[in-house]
Amino acid sequence: MPLFRPVALPAYRDFPPPPGYIEKVRFNGGLIGIGAGVFLTTYAMGIIYAASTGFKQQSGWVAAPVVGPFIAAAQRDFQCTATTPQQAEACQRETVSEAGAVAILAGIGMGHLVGASLVAAGFFDRSRVWVRSDLVAVNLQLGPGLGMLQVGGRF
Repeated sequence: MPLFRPVALPAYRDFPPPPGYIEKVRFNGGLIGIGAGVFLTTYAMGIIYAASTGFKQQSGWVAAPVVGPFIAAAQRDFQCTATTPQQAEACQRETVSEAGAVAILAGIGMGHLVGASLVAAGFFDRSRVWVRSDLVAVNLQLGPGLGMLQVGGRF
């Protein structure tokens, strides 16, 4: 009667793996996935926002990851002089619009920072596990010519 052997065991300190197991390092896939999702979502939002404004006032900087939205916010130029009440009202509307644009760019930049930080944390959060050696295999087969390539494996 064969013995039950778990697929993976947590690695214990600096001991070698038990017979039939090999050591593998696993990254925190949850953090990496969530971070990539946050980063890509805010990146797309930045590009869409800049395109909707016609890439005016250096808003094309949002294409630069992480620092781009902050540079785009810093490059905004706004001047308003009013001598009549109508000009003062127009100035006020423009001021609110510019403040909104800077807030949007700062929010997009913060999304970039959070997403990139989560991805980095996922790569640094590693754990050692012992995996059954009879389940870990990767096969690479090349056929004649460049038309046939097969990759397979068991994990």
